[in-house]
Amino acid sequence: MGEKTRVFSVKFFFKTMNLIYFSFVGSGIILCLISFYLWGFDINIRTELSFEKQLILGIFVIVSTFLSQFIYRRAIRRINDNDQIIIKLQSYQAAVIYRMSILEFTLVITVLFFIFTKIWSFLFISFALLFLLFLCKPTKYSLFKLLPLSEEEKILIINNS
Repeated sequence: MGEKTRVFSVKFFFKTMNLIYFSFVGSGIILCLISFYLWGFDINIRTELSFEKQLILGIFVIVSTFLSQFIYRRAIRRINDNDQIIIKLQSYQAAVIYRMSILEFTLVITVLFFIFTKIWSFLFISFALLFLLFLCKPTKYSLFKLLPLSEEEKILIINNS
């Protein structure tokens, strides 16, 4: 019975990871499309940004991108070899969610700045962040590469996912 629970958990893990991934990417795509659509509308909330403020936003984007990667790698490094497979998978899932959440938050900020300022560089930055979200897709390959899995655990994942 324990084996069936483990098998179900591995299948459930991959279904959950795909759902989480596609919801992050889907919401990012929808947000970018809405901002592009709203570009033609005359929104009364309009602001001008000085070069310094644009620079600060650019630094924010760069810092948050590196922060997302740093937190992701730190969470992956905390996974122990002797943890149960479900604990390893849950830790990996949490690390992916951390990284994607920070990128999504940064995407939302840049889209809002584009909507309010109509500065195209913010939309290009938003698309770059969306591209990074695409690259964050969790795969079995990245799972095997990053997690300390035994051969038995790898075989279990391959056969039951």
